[in-house]
Amino acid sequence: MENNKDKKTVVRGGNAGLGKMALARQALLDKQKKTDEQNKEGATETPKVIDTGSKDCRPDDLPIATVSPDPENARDFPVIKPAAEKMFLANPKNEGSAYVILDSGLLENKTPKDHPLFDHIERQIDDIINLAKQIEDGGGIYQAIEVYRAGGTDYRIVFGHRRFYSVVYLLGWDDVWSFKVHRAKPESPKLRQFVENSSRSDLVLHERIRAFKLAVDELNSNAETPLSYKECQTKLGISKTSFYELSKFSEFELVYDATRAGIGLITKQTLNSIFSQMPKQGTADDETYRANSEEFLIKQLALVFIEAGKELPTCLKLEDDDTGQAEETLPPVSVEAKAPRGRRTSLYSAPKMKTTLAVKTLLTSDVTKMEIDGVNWDEVDWEDRVQVNECLTATIKALEAMKE
Repeated sequence: MENNKDKKTVVRGGNAGLGKMALARQALLDKQKKTDEQNKEGATETPKVIDTGSKDCRPDDLPIATVSPDPENARDFPVIKPAAEKMFLANPKNEGSAYVILDSGLLENKTPKDHPLFDHIERQIDDIINLAKQIEDGGGIYQAIEVYRAGGTDYRIVFGHRRFYSVVYLLGWDDVWSFKVHRAKPESPKLRQFVENSSRSDLVLHERIRAFKLAVDELNSNAETPLSYKECQTKLGISKTSFYELSKFSEFELVYDATRAGIGLITKQTLNSIFSQMPKQGTADDETYRANSEEFLIKQLALVFIEAGKELPTCLKLEDDDTGQAEETLPPVSVEAKAPRGRRTSLYSAPKMKTTLAVKTLLTSDVTKMEIDGVNWDEVDWEDRVQVNECLTATIKALEAMKE
């Protein structure tokens, strides 16, 4: 019988192509050694960069099984090892939950098909499998997975979750891979995650909202005094417009919950439209204003689900709604009707849509190419809200008159 005591795990699973990683790691070590020597001799100027702790990493080969995803990572891709599935399902809280089984050559979506995240997870599975093939064919990963020691021999991912899943799919949990290991737990792991993901824009809206919220909270908790909007924007590395949008979206937890439940339905444009109609604070105290704002958001977001013929998620059901008849308990909120007399409203409004075909046509087609009575697309003044509202009303009326 073969003695496995002295048998060593092959770092690259025996694939010769992956042996290129050894050369890459050595090149990194040589480069770092040269940099350290230059610093000791007194290098002059250091480029100004955002300090994410990445420069303090060192490459090291680790057993894959000792590395785990960050449980607060914004990416919605809950991974379960095959051996842990039975225990996971034994917990009543996990009934109907989204999850994925991952191992070497195994990446199975066990999420119920009626779950809002099912299609989202399916797309991620395709991306991860394709990335695994690229890693195998290309001889490794060009940007290493960053981890830090979470305690004992356990390591936690800072950044590179999707790459990690691809490596597990390629080699399994019992092999070894080269990671970049932080000397200590980084001070700003959420900032690191947001900056890296934002540069590629590969997060869907609800994941991006969560990543933003975690990063901003982390920045402020690490600062002696709360950072200004400008300071936060600079550290996050996003535009002013994106920063203010995400600030609005992340202010209310129900917006994240509704966007997650309505993935693909609740878009950035949808949220911007709703927030543009948000009642102003006026003289109301903060608590009252927040309560009114949340009620407004619940009603407006619920209407998006209703008009699309989708079931309302729990986060958008009013406490006194025992009947479940959302169309009766959640009438359209007419902010325009509350505008003081003599003042021209600055809000957009539209009649309620009743057919799925109308909603689908409006959202997926270029309606400006349609001939609609009373609308001359070449002469529409898009800065005149009254005219735009009239145009929108006529367009929806025409869409509702369409036949299946």
